Amino acid sequence: MGNYPKARELYKTATKLAPEKSINWQAWGQLESKCRNFEEAERLLTTALKYATDDYTKAWVHSDLAFVLGHLRRPVSEVENHYRLSLQLNPNSAQTNYLFSEFLRRHGREEEAAEYERRAVTLGWKPRIPRYSGRNYYRRHTST
Repeated sequence: MGNYPKARELYKTATKLAPEKSINWQAWGQLESKCRNFEEAERLLTTALKYATDDYTKAWVHSDLAFVLGHLRRPVSEVENHYRLSLQLNPNSAQTNYLFSEFLRRHGREEEAAEYERRAVTLGWKPRIPRYSGRNYYRRHTST
């Protein structure tokens, strides 16, 4: 609900009470990523990966970690490795396929990016609808 200091406090308590539950570490890492605290998010997600037991959870943590490492400008091979591990564990993640396609596109690998984006759409990914973006919005989106 937007109360990030309270959320941090609750996640800290949750990880103390059940340190072996990867979901608590991952959720806290996602919160820090949302707040653009990428170094802290990396630490928390790395801890989540250590405690993840099933392939589905590991896949999501790898995907989240790849996203964070991309923002930290880590080597392309390191970020790509986490995306590939995620897709190896859960190839049916539309979100991860799409995020990986965007990552590849940013690095000039257009053909590969198009393939992963196609997979994402096939799996049900829906591109975002353009939001209101200024004075020309009405003219662009309502003309006949």
